[in-house]
Amino acid sequence: MFCSNCGKKIEDDSKFCEHCGYSIESDTNEVTLIREDEPVPNTETPQKKHEGQSKGIKTFIVIGIVLLILGLLLSSFVKSKSNNSNFSIKKVDGGEKYDGDQFDLLNSTFPVTDEIREVWGDRYNLPTFTLKNCSFETGKTNEPEGVIYEIDKKSIQYADLDGDGTKEVIFQGHYNSKSANGDPSEVVIAKIKGSEIKIVSRVDRAFLNNDFRKYHPASYLWERISFNIRNTKIIFLVDADGCHAQGEYLVTMTYILRENGLELNGRPKMTKYEQQ
Repeated sequence: MFCSNCGKKIEDDSKFCEHCGYSIESDTNEVTLIREDEPVPNTETPQKKHEGQSKGIKTFIVIGIVLLILGLLLSSFVKSKSNNSNFSIKKVDGGEKYDGDQFDLLNSTFPVTDEIREVWGDRYNLPTFTLKNCSFETGKTNEPEGVIYEIDKKSIQYADLDGDGTKEVIFQGHYNSKSANGDPSEVVIAKIKGSEIKIVSRVDRAFLNNDFRKYHPASYLWERISFNIRNTKIIFLVDADGCHAQGEYLVTMTYILRENGLELNGRPKMTKYEQQ
């Protein structure tokens, strides 16, 4: 025989189930003994089945919500990186050649970053701009209205920053509204691949501020940026505090190029100009 409470085999003359302690002879328990050659009935009630189904549905919903949140976070992360990576500089035919065997940077089409778009304003909300002989300019040459972007030829350098055996190209660009003061800058790091350049990072004031304010929350950076290459490290130089014409401090920030982008190497150093 089998116990109708736990379903396990018991002796025919048992008064209690040796497995679960169920009283076999109790009238109030309404126990039905089952023959060994008969199938054990399904003791799961409709309520228990419904509870199991509900738990399965709830688990499925929770998993779906978690996957949705992860998708949104990934989308946000990719969007936050869009200004500094996954852009191509496309070659444009014509114009003077520079740096002989290397890619013709000075005649290329660049995407516009959020920082450039902010400086140029809504009037010049351009998705890209094309350099001709090193510069891009809206309107007529030397016209007071319009915008301009220019690569500093003297700044162009080649170095293997990430140690993969191929050199990156690093150069400085200046952009501004013609009628505005100042000279906002960016430093571009890119990999040369055949007939196009893949941008690794575009470093502007907003980029540096993310790391700088973690260590110096009461200070602020100005727009003009320059850089030096030291072995496999890139060092950015930018003014802080004071006024736009002459910052009070010179800030030195050292970065290492990793697989996922630039990584700050050490604390930003602030040196007062009077102490230099």
